[in-house]
Amino acid sequence: MIELANVSAKIADYKCFGAEPYEFDRILPINLIVGRNNSGKSALLDLIDFLCAPKNLDRLGHQGRRPKAILSGALADAELQQVFSPNMSGGRIQAANHWEYGRRWIGKDFSWIVTDGGQLAYHSSDPPFDRNVVADIRTC
Repeated sequence: MIELANVSAKIADYKCFGAEPYEFDRILPINLIVGRNNSGKSALLDLIDFLCAPKNLDRLGHQGRRPKAILSGALADAELQQVFSPNMSGGRIQAANHWEYGRRWIGKDFSWIVTDGGQLAYHSSDPPFDRNVVADIRTC
């Protein structure tokens, strides 16, 4: 589970937000939303509602385009250990155990794209992440 207090969100093609991604630097437990009429306040609340209780995004697209939501943040030990177990080894990871490989992402930037149904899919990371390695880990 991702700690939302440490995550930024980008949204594009969602209700009034057009093709250029609009970024919200941080989502905090308490936020103040101020803006003129028809400036996207309700769309922002709908986005937060979607992230908390995923729904089908098709009906919320902008000008017939499919909405995109991207979450970014730094990963913590506990989140990484859900994927890279210190008790696992082998596969494509050339380390003593999977945790030795995975720990390089502690505190590093990582982005997920939100799909229909609210699943999080890898988007990007620094350092870059090899998707084949993760696929291999999940089959171990």
